[in-house]
Amino acid sequence: APHAVHKRLLKMRAEGRIPGVPFDEGDLSILFREAMPASAGYVAEQVAKKAVASRLVDFGLKVQQAGM
Repeated sequence: APHAVHKRLLKMRAEGRIPGVPFDEGDLSILFREAMPASAGYVAEQVAKKAVASRLVDFGLKVQQAGM
């Protein structure tokens, strides 16, 4: 499962949907290994938070580069 998620994140980055991959495959493996099946929502929430934070950082950098 971590490998499939990582591949999906790489695809999203290639499509320009996210500025970077928030977790590498090792981080995802740790999350999946430590998570219990009942906590799948927790893992999804952590991935979503990291992705949103990454997008905000990218937006901030673009604003700085534009001189706004």
